[in-house]
This record gives sequence, C-alpha cells and structure tokens, in this order.
Amino acid sequence: MVMRTLRTYLQRVGTVLEAGTVQEGLRVFEEHTNLAGMLVDVNLPDGLGTDLIREIRRRDPVLPILMLTGSDERGWANEAHALGVEFVFKPIVTESLERFSARAVARASSGDDSLAAVVSELVSSHGLSPREVQVLTLSLGGTPRVALTDEMGVSDNTVKTTVRH
Repeated sequence: MVMRTLRTYLQRVGTVLEAGTVQEGLRVFEEHTNLAGMLVDVNLPDGLGTDLIREIRRRDPVLPILMLTGSDERGWANEAHALGVEFVFKPIVTESLERFSARAVARASSGDDSLAAVVSELVSSHGLSPREVQVLTLSLGGTPRVALTDEMGVSDNTVKTTVRH
C-alpha cells in the first residue's frame, strides 16, 4: 500500500523505477545514470537499506536520497543523518515527500553536473563526512544557512560545527 501511494504521487513529477531489494536497487542505480533521487526503505528482503545507501554514497555522494521506515526505532533517524540522507517515518507526510521530490527534480533538471563534480572532488581530496557533504551540497545549491537547519533536521549549532570542520 505504501509503495502504491508513493508511486502514484511520484509519477506526477517523473518516471518512477522500482526495486524491492538491495540488489535490485544497486542494479537500478548502475543502469540509470540520470536518477533524480532515490527513496530507500530501511528493511528490504535481502538486507538493510542502509547497506544500499552506503554503496550509493560511495559512488555518488550528492544523489538525493530519502530513507524511510515503518519501525519506531529512533536510531534509524541518527543513521540517516550519519549517511547524509533525508529521513521520514511511515506513514509518510505528504509535505516531506513534496519537498524531497522538488529538490531532487530541480537538481536533475538543472543539467549541470559541475556541482556533483566539485563535491566528489572535495570528498576524495578531503575525506568529507556524509554530514559535511550534505551541508556542502545544500550550500552550493543555494540553500541559505538559516534554511539548512530545516532541510537537515538539525540545530543551527550542528550546522556551524560542521562548517568549521
């Protein structure tokens, strides 16, 4: 039911590709180089969505990813932040999905890969953490510092500390 709702909503903004396992998710990522973003469930039949996200982050540190779960375990939110991805608990709030899809589509439709190239170079040369990559990507994409706290779901002090590193 959740997938059907997500698919129906997302088809209004673009093509939707589905993968039900970690392996299928990797295959979709490898075969489709123009993805606007990914929604990844925490619990997949062949493993954890976090494993899929780690592999995707290794290859593409700036692809927008929204991690979701029906679990009430709060540790998943911390894990999402550590991976530099957005996070929501199911049932998904429509506003969260709208904001995520708008950012993902805007990034994909810009046709400018220079941001991804700059971020990838900085990740390689400076060993940036996922949180630092998230701050850098949002900042280079034009998100003002005051809006970073809302986008990332963190305090202003967390953003300041991340920027200082």
